[in-house]
Amino acid sequence: MAKDPSTVAPVDSGVCGALSISDVASAFFPSVTEVSSSGDADDTICTWTIRDEDRQAAEVSRGGYCGGGEITPAVFVPRCGELRIHVSDLGDSGRQDHETWFDNRSESYDHHSSFRRLAGVGDRAFVVGDQAHVLTGDHLLELDYWGENIGGGRRDASGFREPSLDEATLRKSFVRLAPIFVSGLSTRD
Repeated sequence: MAKDPSTVAPVDSGVCGALSISDVASAFFPSVTEVSSSGDADDTICTWTIRDEDRQAAEVSRGGYCGGGEITPAVFVPRCGELRIHVSDLGDSGRQDHETWFDNRSESYDHHSSFRRLAGVGDRAFVVGDQAHVLTGDHLLELDYWGENIGGGRRDASGFREPSLDEATLRKSFVRLAPIFVSGLSTRD
């Protein structure tokens, strides 16, 4: 059974703690199963594993992760995925180089249909496809998501849809989480 997101404390009190489990759960769907971080002070990757779980079906069938296992009309097919935030500490010397890199990167994506500049998030920010990039103070943040964020549920339910990734929905999740992470990051510096 998935833990209630409000009962799971972040494993890391460093930069990854800038975003709580309940923040991630509210931006995706309410079943964040773990948070972890790796790296050092200059280069950290924060990871949240996210998964829907049918509490009744979980006791009957432990099927598989992300819709695996035996497929029958009674099987619950979860949405699931992994949110990663790569945090690079630029320091004073790296800031100008990264501003140029950031501007070049955003210009290279400018023609992509899913490209959107984000206002009010850090110094500069944009989202394209399943990634968001934020330049804030002395940090470069790269958010990406692997998995599904729509659909799922019980196969026998009316209106059932196979889990999939919807970029517009993902963009809304990034727009919701990025300012929270940036704000939390500034309090940890």
